[in-house]
Order: sequence, then structure tokens, then C-alpha cells
Amino acid sequence: MPLPPHHRVAGYGLLELLFCLAITAVLAQLALPSLSHWYARSGIEQAQNELVALLQLARQTAINQNITVSICGSADGMQCGAPWSQGSVVFEDANMDGRLNAGESVLRVTPARAQAGAIYWRSFGNRAALVFTPHGYTDNQSGSFTLCPLDGDPALARQVVVNRTGRVRLSRDRNGDGVFEDGTGKPLRC
Repeated sequence: MPLPPHHRVAGYGLLELLFCLAITAVLAQLALPSLSHWYARSGIEQAQNELVALLQLARQTAINQNITVSICGSADGMQCGAPWSQGSVVFEDANMDGRLNAGESVLRVTPARAQAGAIYWRSFGNRAALVFTPHGYTDNQSGSFTLCPLDGDPALARQVVVNRTGRVRLSRDRNGDGVFEDGTGKPLRC
């Protein structure tokens, strides 16, 4: 028995549903690049914040415990020399050689930072490790960590600068062009 005209079931037809799905797909296509850019920037900024916290931990431990503390790139948490993006280790460095030797205590091990892309350390004297003295100063060493996204986009690159006194500062976009500059004012490159 058919329903009377005033009791018809209201709803969307197949054509209307397909039209709504098409509009949703177009909007998703427009939003996707923005989301991937946001995700990459978020990963770089998180790696930058973790690195700053690690440097501050190393410096504060050196001061508070009156010991020499080093930090270096380490894939396994037991030896230095790996790229910084593969992880790092903070350790008591009794002989100030920038290497984790037998009898030296490991203070913190950090895992690889895959979402950040690459992390490059450049320093005066081209040393692989950063050494903090009991006064919180570096061992006559200044340098910078450059964090590069997986796609190498310079607009997402960031830098953490460490001066000889052990102080840390972050790169900034001083001229407003969307690319952060290094300590000399040159745009960061990956």
C-alpha cells in the first residue's frame, strides 16, 4: 500500500549525495597541502624544542654537579659520531674528550628524530661533541644546529645557536620573507 502524499519520506537522492561528496573532495584537496606544511613545521619545531631542552639539561647538570658534561650525536646511546638526527647522548665527560668512555655516566639518551628530517651541527674547531664545563661554558666552542625538514624546504629550516658561554638562542625571520636567518643574517639553507 503506497504512503499518502503528506507522509513521504524525506532524504537525499543519489545525485545529491554524489554532489556533496564531490564538493568535500575538492575542499580536502585544497586543505591537504596546508596540513602537510603544518605537520612538517610542527615536527621541526618539536625537534628544536627538544634539542634546546637537551642542551639546557647538559649545561645545568654541569653547573649543578660541578662536572664536565658532553652531548653528541649517537645512534645507539653508547658512542658518539652518528648524525644528530639519529639520536644523541648526554654524558659525564671526566676527561673532556667529547667521547663516551668506560666509567663515564650516561645522563640522557634521545632517540632518532625522523619527523624532523636532518640535524646538522657546525662548530668552531669542527668538533663532533659539545662540551660544557663545570661553569656552564662550552669548551671554547661556539656553534649551531641547523634543523632541516625532510623535503629540504628552507622556509621550514630552523637553527639553534650556542655561544661560548653556553647560552642558547633560536634563529628568527628578521626580514619577514618567510625564511629564518642564521647568526650572520644569511637565509638558512638545507
